[in-house]
Amino acid sequence: MKIKKIVLLVGFVCLVWFLYNLTTQKETRQIKYIGVGWYGYLADDEINEENIKKIKELGGNSVNINVYYEYDLENETFILFSNLTRLEEKVNLLKRNSLKVLLSPFANLVGGHYTGGMIKKPEKFLKEAKNISIELSKFAQKNNVDVYAVWNELGLAIHTLPNSINLTNEWLQEVKDEIRRYYKGVLTTKEGV
Repeated sequence: MKIKKIVLLVGFVCLVWFLYNLTTQKETRQIKYIGVGWYGYLADDEINEENIKKIKELGGNSVNINVYYEYDLENETFILFSNLTRLEEKVNLLKRNSLKVLLSPFANLVGGHYTGGMIKKPEKFLKEAKNISIELSKFAQKNNVDVYAVWNELGLAIHTLPNSINLTNEWLQEVKDEIRRYYKGVLTTKEGV
């Protein structure tokens, strides 16, 4: 009889614990950002009053914008493709319309080719990507961007290297720590590894 009471008590405690966790998880899993992403080289013409109206009609509350660069493998340099002045105007337009903004740097190779696995000499690539990410974090802070992604798919650019995961993780940690000096909003990454 005593064992039966203990089993029932343990079962009751487990049930209460399960129900408590079930009810509190609903609150912690609330979706904060519902939106649209712009992945064309320039968001200049795509972010406008008409599209903002559509985003809101669909229940969206945020817009993701990539800041585009191209990387020249020969010269090991980045070329800014996005127009930061126009992007600043678009971010301000989105903010005036009560939409949240997620901003992230992204690089293709010269000519618009995907970087996936193409970076064989990562030292200069990672150093320059770090500088770009830090500068864009200042832009994000100045323009009240809600979420800043340190980079978009940096790890995929070097994924064929034997130590790519370690390189990516070390880079992300180092850059995150630097960015925290300038950007006070939500910080994330958009990695594919």
